[in-house]
Amino acid sequence: MANSTSSSFTRWLVLIGLTVVIVGLGGLVGAVTGTGDSLWYQALEKPFFNPPGYVFGIVWPILYTLMAIATWLIWQAPATPQRQRALTLFGVQLAFNYAWPFMFSVFEMIGVAAVWILALVVILFMTVRAYAKIIPITGWMLAPYLAWSTFAFVLNASIFYLNA
Repeated sequence: MANSTSSSFTRWLVLIGLTVVIVGLGGLVGAVTGTGDSLWYQALEKPFFNPPGYVFGIVWPILYTLMAIATWLIWQAPATPQRQRALTLFGVQLAFNYAWPFMFSVFEMIGVAAVWILALVVILFMTVRAYAKIIPITGWMLAPYLAWSTFAFVLNASIFYLNA
């Protein structure tokens, strides 16, 4: 009995840890890059569908939390090559996610950032499919993130077009 309690406690600690790391790193990247705060960004021409800055602060923590829960569920699945592939894809897309604000806001490379986020969307789509094959609900949990990232690509590409 103590072993199953210990195992259950460990599983919950992993969920908390994943959530803190994924949400925390996302918040740290946002704070460091100051996406939307710079005079450079404010001077850019933006499309009519550009959301107000506060929307990003609401959306991202929700998406990062859903990512953490979905990844936690996949982590608990039996160890298989499919699970390893899914977790690897997740790590790759997350690295792309965290790198994008640096390209866009810090280095002010709007075109490169558009290509980068398109690559993110492709890798994320592969991640969603890989997760869904293992535990279908996890694919649905990542679907809002895929939709938001696709929207972010359209927004990024539009800003590039309007300011080229």
